[in-house]
Amino acid sequence: MLSKLLVRFFCSQLLQKEPSNRLGTREERADEAKAHSFFRAINLVQLEAGMVMPPFIPDVSEFENFTASLKMSFETLFEKRHSKFENFL
Repeated sequence: MLSKLLVRFFCSQLLQKEPSNRLGTREERADEAKAHSFFRAINLVQLEAGMVMPPFIPDVSEFENFTASLKMSFETLFEKRHSKFENFL
């Protein structure tokens, strides 16, 4: 289990305001980030080879229905807003 302090430290290194100070932006790039203690418990070779089972697999069986309803919501919202400016010009 990762400690909150370690996660906070890792994120703070990724989110440095000065780009040249960010983790992974120096010459070592990805190797620098992979060497961070945040990844110590992860076997990156096995992960890259697809040999690590995820701790959680989400149920995506309803994803298509969800995205279809979301698209309808956006289209309805666009139509309502667009109709307010129909005779604007």
